[in-house]
Amino acid sequence: MRTIQYLPHTADIRMRLRAPAKQELFKAGLEGMGFILKKSV
Repeated sequence: MRTIQYLPHTADIRMRLRAPAKQELFKAGLEGMGFILKKSV
């Protein structure tokens, strides 16, 4: 199971990603960045 946490940061956006395997970790990163890009437009 992948989890994405968005954490406060003074200048940028910070995420904490957790996943059971490296491939899932990269998928979580893509999903998280996609959400950030969609939200900021």
